[in-house]
Amino acid sequence: MKNKTLLFLYFASCLFTSYAQVNNALGIPSIINYLPVDYTAGCQNWCITQDRRGVMYFGNSQGLLEFDGKNWTTIKTLKNIVIHALEVAPDGSILYGSYDEFGYLFPDSTGNLIFHDYNLQDNHFDDINNIFCTPFGIVYQGCYGLFIKKEKGYVVIPVKNDIITFSVFINDHLFVGLKNRGLCQIQDDSIITVPCGQFFKGNNIKAILPYHDSSLLICSSKINFTEYHFLSTNRPFIPASKFSKLSAYLGDGNIRCGIKTSDNLFVFGTNRNGIVIADSN
Repeated sequence: MKNKTLLFLYFASCLFTSYAQVNNALGIPSIINYLPVDYTAGCQNWCITQDRRGVMYFGNSQGLLEFDGKNWTTIKTLKNIVIHALEVAPDGSILYGSYDEFGYLFPDSTGNLIFHDYNLQDNHFDDINNIFCTPFGIVYQGCYGLFIKKEKGYVVIPVKNDIITFSVFINDHLFVGLKNRGLCQIQDDSIITVPCGQFFKGNNIKAILPYHDSSLLICSSKINFTEYHFLSTNRPFIPASKFSKLSAYLGDGNIRCGIKTSDNLFVFGTNRNGIVIADSN
């Protein structure tokens, strides 16, 4: 998702109204949170994005929430189901993904956002968990396949006898984690296992982040930190030794998600330790 400086919106998180009393001398910002009664929708929020005007959008269990900083608006999906993924397209339209429903929102003549579903009844994607705007098209990643909307037409990449548990578009490469195959990459509209990608078979990937010029940092359910040298073919995966102390502190299987900020800090959302911030050392 874009605007990841917003850090993390946890799956199934509840938004509570409170005004955090903080010590601004420490550089900690004031935080305002909101109860479901404030935005009149469900307590579960799954994803977040921001359009060109600065308006915020939240994928909620009861539809799409729009927030302009003052007013909340709820926009119901076509099938009244949960929105799991949001993104902003290059043309400014809001892209959305739900359970076997995905497409885009665009304002009508009165300025109201309207859902437009691609409605592929012959394909079963299950939950659409991520959306990426790439040079080769807009990618909607579902549990059982990918839908790529191209400039002309579209491509469907099904996943048979497996399930996609993770995906990320990084360094102009689209990586996907498959439960039974491990780490894979999309090449020429096909899913290709990367060299030694079986290392992550049954080891769900939680985050892939920029690390060094020729390596990425991978966080997974069984091993907190692995360095991936993507130019190597015989030993691409090695322990990320600089993160050994942090790994010992967190314990195995604690990382849920992660990002790298513009000032080269690593931010990890965890299951038991809240949000953890670290540098590359």
